[in-house]
Order: sequence, then structure tokens, then C-alpha cells
Amino acid sequence: MFEDFLGERIKIVREDIYKLKQTAFCIALNKYIDSNCEPNERKKLYFNQALISLLEKKNQISKSRLSIILNFLYNTMSINPAWITIKNNQDISLYLVYSTNNSSLFEKQKQLIESGKNMNQAIAALDMEIQNTINKS
Repeated sequence: MFEDFLGERIKIVREDIYKLKQTAFCIALNKYIDSNCEPNERKKLYFNQALISLLEKKNQISKSRLSIILNFLYNTMSINPAWITIKNNQDISLYLVYSTNNSSLFEKQKQLIESGKNMNQAIAALDMEIQNTINKS
């Protein structure tokens, strides 16, 4: 038995983000298990509608299956496991977004710096125009 909010949060993600019924969600989870778990472990980890229903209504799930669900949510939709598992999650983002390409971050930083320089030059030119207009008056 886990926290009393766990099943409700997984249900929110299942319905609102994945937009799947319990059975379809089980199929997606089982495909994930097939591609990510050892063949001799798969049968012990498979989900069915009754297990999802038990999780969503009574917050009952094994640690191994919870781990599968959290990894599935993260790996398929970048759902933040902390948002699901931490009770007071108001300040926690539902999604985790990591950049896989640091060079693009450096390129964006370079572009922002260049844009800032261009804006400073434009402001200086405008300021000079204003000063010239004031001096002519």
C-alpha cells in the first residue's frame, strides 16, 4: 500500500495526458515491459485492467510495478516521477525536460547575447537621435 494520492495521480496522467482507458494503458505498459525488461521477468510484471483499477481505487501496487509505471511515464512522456510520488507537489513540474544537445544551448546563449548587443546599439542610436533633436530645438 502506498500513499493515498498515488493512484489518483496516475489516473490523471492516464486520462488527461495519455488519453487511454485502463485496458489500453495496460497494453502500452506491457509493450514497454517487453522492450525494457528481461524475458524471464516479464510475466511477473505484466499489467491487466484489474491491477490498474486496484492501483487507482485503493493505491495498491507492488514496488516493481510502480517502478515500471514511473519509468514508462518518464521515458514516454517525460512525466516527472516526483510529481506523482511526493505528497505536496504544487511546486513540482509535471514534466521533466532535459536538453539532449548542449551545443544548441550554447548556440541559443550566443544568439541571445548577440541580440542583446544589437538592442543596445539600436537604443544608443535612438538616444543619439533624441539628443540631436533636443539640441536642434
